[in-house]
Amino acid sequence: MNRALLLAGVLWTAGLAGCASMPPDGLKPVEVGTGQSVDYDPANTILYFPAGKPLPFHVSASGSVFDKPVDHTETFVLKRDIYTWRDMVSFDGKHWQPESEVLTGEVTFNFNPKNVRFRFVADFKKE
Repeated sequence: MNRALLLAGVLWTAGLAGCASMPPDGLKPVEVGTGQSVDYDPANTILYFPAGKPLPFHVSASGSVFDKPVDHTETFVLKRDIYTWRDMVSFDGKHWQPESEVLTGEVTFNFNPKNVRFRFVADFKKE
């Protein structure tokens, strides 16, 4: 489940740099959010985030500064299928584009007297 947070971040950040424009033949997509543990090599794995299906987003906070650890899972649902491979994105698993050309995202932490807020915003770039 911790991978859900990491994998979601990979969608909208410059994860692993790759110089190829398409994944090599023979790579099979691994569906995210199935609840099954899968051994994979991030540099050679296509991750598939299916549209319309609740995907887990795991948040945890721990350490000596906390009275007790926090461990919480939320879900999010995507509007479109998204495939990722290195720093490339596809909406159909066949036509690939650099992530920076199709997605934009922002992660912010806000600390104030009222609360601590973590915010993650992701958008499709205008076509």
